[in-house]
Amino acid sequence: KPDDERVNNTVEYLLKNCFNNNGFFQDMIHSGINPYLTLHVAQVLMRANDSRYYDLLQRVAELASPTGQWPEAIHPHTNGGCMGDGQHAWAAAEWIIMLRNCFIREENNDLVIGSGIHQHWLVTEKELMFGPTPTSFGDALIYIKQVNNEVLISWDINWRQRPDKIEIRLPGIPTHQCAPDEYSARITLD
Repeated sequence: KPDDERVNNTVEYLLKNCFNNNGFFQDMIHSGINPYLTLHVAQVLMRANDSRYYDLLQRVAELASPTGQWPEAIHPHTNGGCMGDGQHAWAAAEWIIMLRNCFIREENNDLVIGSGIHQHWLVTEKELMFGPTPTSFGDALIYIKQVNNEVLISWDINWRQRPDKIEIRLPGIPTHQCAPDEYSARITLD
């Protein structure tokens, strides 16, 4: 297990000294705002249940080109590409990984659902859906919908093996644990 205090101190240092308008600014080699490194820090914050992940996620979304791509480095004033690949595959891959982990991710031998689903995404009459996506436990489809003061979450997983537990970790809401043989949860919002 990593030294949590050391990780927290590193993340705080990066956020204070290496960010420009919620984007990681790399000031050497490929100088500019770096979408994939911004998403790396967002992942750390999301896994630590730190709501600041969403600001970084939003910033990367804002920096996408009209074709849904990111240059390798983005000029902080023009928001256009300034170095490296114009359509950087690594940045696109990190975006996909980040969104996948917002909906579902593995943690040790557990399955975590919803830890990156921002409350803003739930204020709609439409159901959120992600998948099918591979997990180490099997291919999964995730469905999330808010109805009045409840969030309804269900999953359809083609199990290869079952996790020890399933945790629903919606931001700002206490963790809800489910048994591996369950397939849905109903969480009341306060």
